[in-house]
Parts: sequence; C-alpha cells; structure tokens
Amino acid sequence: MPRSFNHRMAPLAFLFASLVSVSANASQSKSSKARVPAPILIAQTTAEIVLENSPVRASLSDASSPDAPGVSLAAELKALEPGQRLFLVLQDLHAHTAPGTLFHLFLDLPEDATPNLKAGDPHLVGNFNFYNAVTPASGASSPHHRAFRSYDITSLLQKLQRQAPLSREATVTIIPGHAIEPGSHPAIGRIEIVLQKGPATTRK
Repeated sequence: MPRSFNHRMAPLAFLFASLVSVSANASQSKSSKARVPAPILIAQTTAEIVLENSPVRASLSDASSPDAPGVSLAAELKALEPGQRLFLVLQDLHAHTAPGTLFHLFLDLPEDATPNLKAGDPHLVGNFNFYNAVTPASGASSPHHRAFRSYDITSLLQKLQRQAPLSREATVTIIPGHAIEPGSHPAIGRIEIVLQKGPATTRK
C-alpha cells in the first residue's frame, strides 16, 4: 500500500522543527552576552610624564579628590569584591621617534631603592616600549589612535601588602633599560589606576 503524502512530510516537519529550535537557542546564546562594566577610575597623575635616562617618579592623586595628598591602595585592595581587579594603565604614550629601549615600570618602589631586574624585583609591574606610539613632532596623536598599556596589579599589590604595609601615597617609577635615543622625547600623557569589575551577563 503506497504511503500517504502526510506520512512523507512527517520527517521533514520534524527536521524543520529541529532547525527552528537550534536557531532559537543560538539567538538566545547571542543575547546572553557577557558585558564588561566600564572601569572605575581610582587614581591618576595630574600632568604629562616625560621620560628621561634617569628614573622618573610620579605620584597618583585620588581621582575623586585631586587635591588630596594621595590614594591608599591598601584600602582599595581591602575593599575588592569577588571578580574585581585593579589595573595600572598608561594612557597616551607618544614619542617623536622610537626611543630605542624598553622601559621598566615599578609600583611603590622606595625612593632610595635600587631595583634588581635580574632577580625580579617585587615592585616590578612589567616592561613596555613605544611600538605604535611614535607621533611626528609636527602632528598630534589622533584621539582614535592613542597608544596605551594596561597591567593587572591585583596580585602584585597583595604580595607587597603581605611583605609590608603599602605606602599611603601610590607612586610609579619608570626606568629605561638603556640610554634613550636623542630627540625621541618619549612621554606618557597620564597614568591611571582603575577598578575593573567582572563581566555581567544580561539577557534581552
């Protein structure tokens, strides 16, 4: 006995229903995106930092009260909630020509200390260069293309805090690895410490 038309269509209907279900699940997955909240500014420098062959030291002011003497990173560290991290951000790196050296970045390095780079100084945040940050002296850097560097300093601060109480005034020290190329004029527009919360999942 020949099969009916409806019997032949049944598998196709099941296949179509399955495809609709997969498509709906994919759409739901796309709508459940992990959104990273905007970082909260905790502290920042108040002037451009011009780098030199000798160590350059800069203090960070409380972002909510620039006239305050400094910001307590110990208090910020203690107030961290699960999923929150503290980042040190170098904003608007620029130079007329390539400085020709790496720069070593330290957080809360004592003023009279001589860092031991070979042994791994506990205050060392990381290294950076001016790749993609060279701006000719005749022109200003585009606001859409300003070089920056970002470092997660949460674990570093926790280690420093276990060794000794953190300074009441957060400072950053920058030391070149070699002599800076003459005429390169490397500089950092601003240094910030920001609080970054973990991603928040939202459904539409």
